[in-house]
Amino acid sequence: MPFNPAEPQDTTKIRNLGSVIRDNWDGIYKAEDSFLPWAINLPDRQISVPGQIDPVAIPGSAGPPATPAAFILYCKEDVLGGFEFFGIDSLSQIIQFTSDGNIGSSATNFIINNFKFGSNATIYNAGNIVKARGSISSAGVLQAGSSNITSASKTATGNYTVNIAADVLEVGSKYHVSAICTSSSSGSNARTIWCYSKAVPVAAAVTAIKFYVNNASGAALIDESFDVIVTGGV
Repeated sequence: MPFNPAEPQDTTKIRNLGSVIRDNWDGIYKAEDSFLPWAINLPDRQISVPGQIDPVAIPGSAGPPATPAAFILYCKEDVLGGFEFFGIDSLSQIIQFTSDGNIGSSATNFIINNFKFGSNATIYNAGNIVKARGSISSAGVLQAGSSNITSASKTATGNYTVNIAADVLEVGSKYHVSAICTSSSSGSNARTIWCYSKAVPVAAAVTAIKFYVNNASGAALIDESFDVIVTGGV
């Protein structure tokens, strides 16, 4: 039933209170369009429910498949001392939605389709994400500041192997592997780098990617430093 904030009235007779209150409660329970509260105040559970910080999850129906019976939203003090917005599902999995003025927390994973920044019209997807990056010296040594690259080596003159973290190149996903010469290889002395194991799409677990560095004329392999960038994941 529609929620009517004007009921019950001061003049409503006692015998009519039941129908008025039941109709309004029905409107609240079913979230009728007519029920429009100005705000919802969620107090800290450590104060309102002593000894029970997180609510008990309402279990789903007996399988299969299990159907969640409810998702509970609540507030509690987090490890940083802020009173934040939380939720718990029927599997007792707790999600922290806010943290210190930010959406999410260091323990919250987000599953999204696309995203963009501010008023910028550019829409980004998983193909724009840098999955791994690193700098390799001419001796085949992985330099500090690399991400998701575990090691590198030089197997012969101009022959390099770069080892990507095992959980980066997911089977069945498409990735783009790029190698960029460093400033020491600029101008008329620019080198050519090519790689034969791009794994696009990844058909099996791949962690090692091989690179070859040619001289400016492409006539011979040489030792040269370079940067590696792995993007994608669609």
